[in-house]
Amino acid sequence: MSGVLMAAALLLLGFSVMVIEIYLAFYAFMKCFQHSAHNYSLGALGRLLITPGYHRLHHAVNSRCNYGITLTIFDLIFRTAKWPSPSTAPVQLGMPAGADVPYGFWSEMLHFFKSSSRRR
Repeated sequence: MSGVLMAAALLLLGFSVMVIEIYLAFYAFMKCFQHSAHNYSLGALGRLLITPGYHRLHHAVNSRCNYGITLTIFDLIFRTAKWPSPSTAPVQLGMPAGADVPYGFWSEMLHFFKSSSRRR
């Protein structure tokens, strides 16, 4: 669904169909790559592109970092980038015990629009 919405937005902005297809192929590859269980490295390019180690920190319990999808640019702009270090121990993934976790499509989509006082 995100690819369809992104393609529609890019089309409305005047991008050619060829450019949109190339971007969507890159987008699909990066989504699979960043969710790999392996610690693939891209060297210096890993400061620009989302790597599995970088994205894994996003899924760590109580994390508030690394929201980017393909590029780290917006994480850098909004100061939410957190870089994995070679000495980083494996992170505990998931939600903290007792977390107010919504279930269902609309509950999940609207969860962050609730006030923080109502979520407690």
